[in-house]
Amino acid sequence: MDESAPMRAIMIGASVFVTIATITGVLAYYSSAKDLVNVIGTGTDIGAEYANYVENILLKTEDNVEIRGTDVINLLNYFYMDEKAKIDVTYIRQDHSFEEYTNVDTSDKQTVIKSYNTNLDEKLYNQAINLIVPTQKFTMKKSTNNDVLVVEISYKI
Repeated sequence: MDESAPMRAIMIGASVFVTIATITGVLAYYSSAKDLVNVIGTGTDIGAEYANYVENILLKTEDNVEIRGTDVINLLNYFYMDEKAKIDVTYIRQDHSFEEYTNVDTSDKQTVIKSYNTNLDEKLYNQAINLIVPTQKFTMKKSTNNDVLVVEISYKI
């Protein structure tokens, strides 16, 4: 029975040592992580960067400014179901696969699609998102009507 008292003391001492080592490790990790965040910052606010990107597209001031299909898709995504904006899109639907390396005349296989309030109609929105080619060129006109942003986008020949 006398051996159990020293054994208990050793077990308690070891437990206290492990506890102190664990707490010290956690505090050291927290301190270094906090210092790292102070040095490099908290990171990029993706939502704010996306809003700035869309704002930069809309800040282009010329009439009939040229934009790409990617910009059109981003405008539609940003203003999807947003009543403060109305986006009308005219684009070409390609009814054939892209045959770049052949001399096949495919001009008769194109259909012009005009969709009004594209960002406010789920069916038109999905159709436009799927059919607009990201590298295609478009022209954009914008105006304001009763505090509603009106954006007219047309394909460029």
